[in-house]
Amino acid sequence: DRHLHQAEPNIMSFSATMRALGHVPGVRATHACLMETPDEQTATDQIPAGRIVHISRVHTADDEPVSLSESWLPAAAFAGMDIEGIAERESLYAELSALDAGVVQVSDRYGITEASEVEAAALDVTPGTPLLCVDRIGYTARNRPIETSRIVVRTDRYRPMITTRSK
Repeated sequence: DRHLHQAEPNIMSFSATMRALGHVPGVRATHACLMETPDEQTATDQIPAGRIVHISRVHTADDEPVSLSESWLPAAAFAGMDIEGIAERESLYAELSALDAGVVQVSDRYGITEASEVEAAALDVTPGTPLLCVDRIGYTARNRPIETSRIVVRTDRYRPMITTRSK
């Protein structure tokens, strides 16, 4: 099977998931910047208005592109930090944990999208290729939103697993 299947449904970190599957996680084409909250708060409506950090990264497994993520986080969590340096590190969630702002729960909304020109170039696919789209809100232990993100995933390389149970 050429697909990477998520083995443990409780792992939220891409890096931790890839390691659990026996692959080497990585990131490339990283970008981070400070910005003001957009007027139309589409992806950032859970983060308070004001200055935010925008991080864009291509996630890889064994040096092959798997997903492109864009995350928006409150700038206050990164006061005095090198945000470009943080974006280049393997796990954003590990960095947030080190800042005492770890993500302990996520709410994901799944859909399908077609790769834009930018997404296609980042993921080495043809524009228009169907991709899994995940809109995510990450929460801290105090149940405060710390991250909103949009993640597009090559399903020919990775398929997350969702497990549901009855009570």
